[in-house]
Amino acid sequence: MELDETALRRTSLAHQQRMHWELLTRALDDPSLAEVMDPYDKGIPAERRRQFIYANAWYVYLYHVHQAGLVSRDELYAALREYFQSPIFREYWEASRHMRASLDADSAEARMGRMVDGLVEDIDAADTDEWWVVGTPPSD
Repeated sequence: MELDETALRRTSLAHQQRMHWELLTRALDDPSLAEVMDPYDKGIPAERRRQFIYANAWYVYLYHVHQAGLVSRDELYAALREYFQSPIFREYWEASRHMRASLDADSAEARMGRMVDGLVEDIDAADTDEWWVVGTPPSD
């Protein structure tokens, strides 16, 4: 029975991810739809807010592939390290801080957010241009 529940949960998560991407794609294709779920400061230009929605789609994708066991923690960290080289991705991260503040502190998503916060601090503090070696993923 437990195996069936695990399989059902994975199938449900895969469906949820497809639906999430479909909804985000529609919002990216139609700015009027993006306004419906846009949680960012309205002082940020609309084009930048749409870029934040896209950055969020990538972040959520990475979160889910890690949660599904498709990438290891080290692979997740390496991918995040690469994404956070983008100034727009970094700006998105700062602009979405208020959303992460409402997460249950013990949740997997909150733990990943704290890991990313630490990674960003490590990148900022690094005295090397070799960004691909900066930081070490924390152990769970």
